[in-house]
Amino acid sequence: VGYSRTVISSMTVDHLAEGSYTIAADSILTPSALVGYSVDPAVVTGSPVVVRATGSSSASASYAFARLQGAMWVANIAGGHVTGLAPSQLDVSAVVGAADSIAGVPGTEGVAIDAHGNMWVAQWNTTTLRMYTPAQRASNVSAPAARTISSTALSQPARINFDSHGTLWVTDYNNGLIGFSDAQLAASGSVPQPFVVLTDTTRGFAGPTDVAFDASGNAWVVEAWTENLVMYTPAMLATSGSPTPAIRIGSAGPAPRRVHGGTSSMAISAQFIPVRANLETPMVAAFDAHGNLWVGNYGGAKITAYAPAQLSTSADPAPSVTLTGAIAYPVGMAFDRAGNLWVSDDDDYSVSRLDASLLAASATVMASVKLESSDFNGPQQIVFDQWVAAPTPPLVQTSRTQQERAVASAPWSALRRQR
Repeated sequence: VGYSRTVISSMTVDHLAEGSYTIAADSILTPSALVGYSVDPAVVTGSPVVVRATGSSSASASYAFARLQGAMWVANIAGGHVTGLAPSQLDVSAVVGAADSIAGVPGTEGVAIDAHGNMWVAQWNTTTLRMYTPAQRASNVSAPAARTISSTALSQPARINFDSHGTLWVTDYNNGLIGFSDAQLAASGSVPQPFVVLTDTTRGFAGPTDVAFDASGNAWVVEAWTENLVMYTPAMLATSGSPTPAIRIGSAGPAPRRVHGGTSSMAISAQFIPVRANLETPMVAAFDAHGNLWVGNYGGAKITAYAPAQLSTSADPAPSVTLTGAIAYPVGMAFDRAGNLWVSDDDDYSVSRLDASLLAASATVMASVKLESSDFNGPQQIVFDQWVAAPTPPLVQTSRTQQERAVASAPWSALRRQR
């Protein structure tokens, strides 16, 4: 009793008092190349170890590679569900089936995952946000949401994202940028007055469709109607109102014309005819690890990027990178852990991967991986689930390869003496 020692890898422990000792080994958590983690549970043999005055005793811990946890989730505006794909389905072009699914959510355009692994869903033309727990996401069945938030501030919610403080920001096409605090999301109910509501009235109707946060916590809002990107500082995100955005990227010319028709989330009620060259009906945006802001242009059938230096002041700069050829109508974007860009296409209902190597310079490109599925019904926002439940005992995080893990013996084992 009272003896405890940490043993790392292969180790001989001398001069122990006679008695019985328990060996316990932590599991190993290893990030995958693209999304999620592998969890290697430990199997201990030879415990408890009985130590006597003469001779020696031994115990060991072995590890077996476990399945990857985590997934890529895709909202579907026409199919009434959110599609989950396993990491193993993201490696090669294929026709794939859903590994997991959240059903019963028609008109889903926005999807985000909070710090606890809960999935939040926004449905176009509703006043409701729905939350599903990690257990529900893994059940692959239709089930009522674990939590439902309603608010009259919502009218046509599009894409959603969490900031670093746990506030869920909703780009509502009619009503602006709407923030729900973590306290307002803690239980089901009505939230008549969200934490913050910001509207850009500088050029009249804005039509926000997505929001992305840079490393400084600034919110960059995609305005499909003005064909601009606007930035709000963290201080501006603290109070409701109609402040002039701190930075505006895009032309200050006349707003684009609009005609009826089209099949996309935004074009259900209207199809935009762009009149500018740099930003042509921008719909979605995402930051890469280097601070470049990538934009999906629905009207221009192109993916464009703005370098950090181009985002420091209001202007209408030519994008630092323009990619064409792979995506016709981009409506969802997300980066995986390897820096590859995934884009959902409203043209052929596919999801494509543009490898990081393709993002360095302007070009006409082909998708590195293209996924098609009968489960893609108007694919929209993409989110990567990097959250994983911690098993018992606690996890040891590592970046070692599977082969290196296979030869490791008992990392972080605990040696404890029993009564």
